Amino acid sequence: MQLGELIKINRMKKRLTQKQLASIMIFSRQTISRWENRDVNFKIATILALSGALSVDSWTFDVSEKESVYIEIHRMNHTDSDK
Repeated sequence: MQLGELIKINRMKKRLTQKQLASIMIFSRQTISRWENRDVNFKIATILALSGALSVDSWTFDVSEKESVYIEIHRMNHTDSDK
């Protein structure tokens, strides 16, 4: 499943419009639409912000190997916070 599809599915589960999600994240509705409809390379900070805005675990957006750096950082953060 593409990252854009996961964003849309989780946005709809929260019963948010693209405009509402954009407002929460301080982006434009057009940006949310691009995220949902195109293959976009996301910054780690954006993935974390999306997971927070949609109240889902950031692992939800782990969809490909290109996020392996993100996965490692996420694991390190969880390990550090468990101490």
